[in-house]
This record gives sequence, structure tokens and C-alpha cells, in this order.
Amino acid sequence: MKAKATVAQATQIFSVIPGSEFATPKAERIDNFGIKMADVLTPNGVKEFSMFNYPNPFKNTTNIVYTLPESGKVRLVLTNIFGQTIKVLVDETQDAGSYTVTVSNADVNLSQGVYLYKIEVNGASNTYVKVNKMLFNE
Repeated sequence: MKAKATVAQATQIFSVIPGSEFATPKAERIDNFGIKMADVLTPNGVKEFSMFNYPNPFKNTTNIVYTLPESGKVRLVLTNIFGQTIKVLVDETQDAGSYTVTVSNADVNLSQGVYLYKIEVNGASNTYVKVNKMLFNE
């Protein structure tokens, strides 16, 4: 499928109903077909992917806040500076929207220093990845 023109406003481009089949130009059926449409804006024109934590630096707890532009499989991992996993904070499918995850030193037993948190989202149209730093200060 190929778009022949820019779509100026939110418009249904096609429908897939139960029983629909996809095929090659030679009419060979394609099984396990998936569609990903990159760079499609939402009806209000916003497609935001963001992540930050506060407070930073922190002593006891910090909140990681992230916003998903679309639904997808989300994996949020806390690692040391060498990339070794300390804790998987999120590993589930989530809807588009904003989320907050609290990281408590009581749960993860951190030593003073710099840590990384990485989010990977395998969405319907794109894959999103972001890595940020946080500083734990005893």
C-alpha cells in the first residue's frame, strides 16, 4: 500500500474487516500480515514520546515519568552505568498515555552513583527507545 498524497486531516484510509485477506500483486495470499504506518500523527497532531525522572539526584525514591504516543509492548529497565540490569521496572503492553513508576532504594538497594534507565516501546507503527541518567545520592 502506498499513499499517493498527503492527508491533511484525520481520515479513515482503509478498513480491514473479519475475513479480509492480503495478497501480493500476483494474488499469492500473505499470512501473518502486519501493518505499521510510520510517522502518522494523531487527530490532534501530537505524537510525543518522552521520559524523565524527578527528583534527580535523589536519596530515597525517584519517579520515572514517561509518555507513550501509541499503544505497545513496553519494557523499562534500570541498569548500572555498565548496562547491567538491576531491575526490570515494566514489562507489559500499555495504551498510549502518561505513566509514573516509583523507584525506591529500599527495593533495589543502590549504592551512591549514576544509573541508567532505558525504555523500549514496540508500538503499532514505530519502535521507540530512550535512555536517561539518574543520580542516587546517599
